Amino acid sequence: MLEWTWEVWESVTLLVRRSVGVCRVDYSLLSTQRKAFFERSKDYPGEIALCLIQFPTPYRLPKEGGNMQLPTSQFDGFMVTETLLESIHLNLLRSNGKLLLQSNCEDVAVFMRNLACDHVGFTFETEDSQSPVSCSFENPQPKRVPQRTLDWIAMGGERAIGPGWFQTPVFHKEGCTETEKACLLNHTPVHRCLLRV
Repeated sequence: MLEWTWEVWESVTLLVRRSVGVCRVDYSLLSTQRKAFFERSKDYPGEIALCLIQFPTPYRLPKEGGNMQLPTSQFDGFMVTETLLESIHLNLLRSNGKLLLQSNCEDVAVFMRNLACDHVGFTFETEDSQSPVSCSFENPQPKRVPQRTLDWIAMGGERAIGPGWFQTPVFHKEGCTETEKACLLNHTPVHRCLLRV
C-alpha cells in the first residue's frame, strides 16, 4: 500500500510517496542542509513529489552596513545553491515533481527562482495552472514594505511580480509555516513560486 507523507529535513521539506511499513529513514542531523539532502535522497526508498524551500536565511545585500551575521552574498554561504537545486531536480518525480520556493525577502525569492529556472531546468507554474498542490486562501494585500525590499528596488533589482509569482499562499492556512503566518499577520509580502521539473 502506498501513502503520501511529509518529511522535514531542516530547511528542506519533502512530500514523498512510500510503501507503508517498509520505509526506514535515519533522522540523524547532518551538518548542512545540502549534505543532509544529498545523503538522504540517494538512498531514500520513496518517490519525491514535492520539495519546499521556505524562508531560508537571507544573504547580505551589496550595500554598506546591514546584518554582518548573514552570509556575505548569494554565492558565499547562502544555503540555496545550484548544486542543491540540481539534486532536488534529479530526485523529484519526472512526471509532475514540484518545488515550492518562498521568501519574505524579494531579492532572495528572485535569486532562487532565476537560479532554478535559468541554470537547473525548472519551469514555473502560474496561479491559474491546475496544480494538485494548490489550495490557497484569502490573503490581505500587503501594506508594509520591508526596508530590505525598498533597498532592493532602489538598486534596480528585479521584482517578484508577474507570471509565475503567487500572491496568495499555495497551501491552506493550516499548512503555513510560522514565518508565513507572521508575515500574513504583519501584512508583510511573501514572495512565492511553484516550479515543476
